Amino acid sequence: MLNKQFILYSLIGLLCLITELSTFKFFLTFFELNIFIANILSIYLASLISFTLNGIYNFKNFDHKIKRYIIFVSIIILGSAVSSLLLNLFSYYLSVMIAKSLTIPFVVFLQFFLNKNFTFKLRFSEK
Repeated sequence: MLNKQFILYSLIGLLCLITELSTFKFFLTFFELNIFIANILSIYLASLISFTLNGIYNFKNFDHKIKRYIIFVSIIILGSAVSSLLLNLFSYYLSVMIAKSLTIPFVVFLQFFLNKNFTFKLRFSEK
């Protein structure tokens, strides 16, 4: 059975997915950006929403925001790299939007695991 944290993470993720896909399409259509630049920008915007909502409502650990955000951004960078590699691979065989959609489940599981176990679990001293 899926745990409550993963379900809430997934619901927040759905909102972020809509944000990510719509901004990805927006950057491609209106700014005619390279697909990899549009990919990274859309991931970053959706991830800002995810960090805030998951910190407050899901993991309920929103202290040391700057330290946690640095870890979170590091995980975003790793997720972006994985997403870009998969996008590059999948876009040889599929349309860009389908390829982009297929990268998301891989990144969701990777980032959930890392955020749960590092970003929001670490305890920082009060020095």
